[in-house]
Amino acid sequence: MVQSSVDSGIFDKILENLAHDAPDLNSAASQYNKRTLAQLAICSKAFLEPALDHLWRRLDSLFPLLKLLQGFKSSDGIYVLRGIVTPDNWSRFDWYARRVKTFCHTGNPLGQAVAKHVYFRVSQLHSTPLLPSLQHLQFRHSTQDDFLTLGVCLFLSPSLQSIEFDGIKSDKLCGTFFDALICESAPLQSVTLRGQGLSKDTLDLVIRFQDILSLEIDGSFIDIDWLKRAGALPSLLHLNLNFNDSSISALDFDLGFRNVKELIITGPLPLVDSLLMHISTTHLEYFDCRVPAGVAKPAYEGLTYRIVTRWRETLRHFSIALISQGYPRDEFPATALLALGSLDHLRSVQVVNYVTSCLTDKIIVELASGWPEITELLLPDSPPGFSLPTVTSLQALAERCPHLTHLRTPFNDLAPELPPPSYGGPKHGLKTLTNARFIKPGDISDYLRLGRHIDRLFPGLKVVNKREAGHWGLDYVKWKELHDALSLCQTIRRETREEYESVGGV
Repeated sequence: MVQSSVDSGIFDKILENLAHDAPDLNSAASQYNKRTLAQLAICSKAFLEPALDHLWRRLDSLFPLLKLLQGFKSSDGIYVLRGIVTPDNWSRFDWYARRVKTFCHTGNPLGQAVAKHVYFRVSQLHSTPLLPSLQHLQFRHSTQDDFLTLGVCLFLSPSLQSIEFDGIKSDKLCGTFFDALICESAPLQSVTLRGQGLSKDTLDLVIRFQDILSLEIDGSFIDIDWLKRAGALPSLLHLNLNFNDSSISALDFDLGFRNVKELIITGPLPLVDSLLMHISTTHLEYFDCRVPAGVAKPAYEGLTYRIVTRWRETLRHFSIALISQGYPRDEFPATALLALGSLDHLRSVQVVNYVTSCLTDKIIVELASGWPEITELLLPDSPPGFSLPTVTSLQALAERCPHLTHLRTPFNDLAPELPPPSYGGPKHGLKTLTNARFIKPGDISDYLRLGRHIDRLFPGLKVVNKREAGHWGLDYVKWKELHDALSLCQTIRRETREEYESVGGV
């Protein structure tokens, strides 16, 4: 078989799936996919280049490339570089290195320790950029030595588009890195900097990249002057700022950021609200804020009112999370939720670590009516002593929110029998259901009844969780019984359908 006999789009998709490192992909599956790509590369000359491009496009360590050098060998358990590296050897090295597009530094694997002089020697012998096609560079929780031996010496490339440095403790070399990229006229589009050692000098260098599209800054040197200059960046679309250690308490000037579509802010709610008052963008699509506890209900009402007033026609995602997960938790008032109900185009609503009293079936039905495009809805918990929504709310969400795939809501699972569904469309696509509060059923019949209700409303459900942890937690036995009841309903339905199909039924 040759590539010409295979649709190029399908072939590219196969290679893309094999090369994709999804977060939920385990190590064994990832290694299997890489072996498959390697086998594709050698089975046909037509497959060689595209398969190798996908196999080598991402590296977590330089070790696989260094192994290509003849003088790279182990000495007393540490790899060193000895002898002469011939031009042919460098040509082989470069043949693979030019394929690397993403480097995410996680350190060398166990048993593959590399002497630091190797990196200096390589940078001395290899005068051109080591990874000439490198576009994305990530250093997470890196030490100063990592920046000295790797970041500055080896990854300066004029092709760099995105940089992520995390855990910065002292950023003088980080600043040198950005200054060198400015000299190289690198087309930098995305910068993420996190760490207590981040300095004003480095922040000033970052905003000299006028074509930057995405900016994430977590450090104490965000000040008024820097905000004004960052707000003038003409192409910025994604902005993520952490003000927890900043001296800024309020803003009273036009911030700029006129083209920002995604806004993520961490800091005190009054500062977040002040920023929303003075930001210039008129087409915000994504809003996410993380705030400390201790905020009164009217402040949350004011926040949602401001968002609804300014971005009613554009906002697609709203998320607010309480940074402190302790008790007592702030209350996110039901009136604030109802205000969000007027945002017709919302596809994701997340209210995390909050409580909301008086969250009733009536309120959830009203919200469901206003969010026909919603795909993810994470509602707050209800505090003890308040009545809870029932499965009536689940039915309203099933009927009015056909695209919902992830739902978290408190509900009383001891609700009465439900009437038949009023809709006759395709089965609902909800995959994950999380109950923010669990009311203990009386006996096994209650679990079976609840499981039957849920199965009827959401026949494609895969996961039933307690809170966001992805497991049943302290209520393991209760949630296990509910999960078993739901699985029983799904099994009966599947076996019944198979039986009908086997005898020629529908």
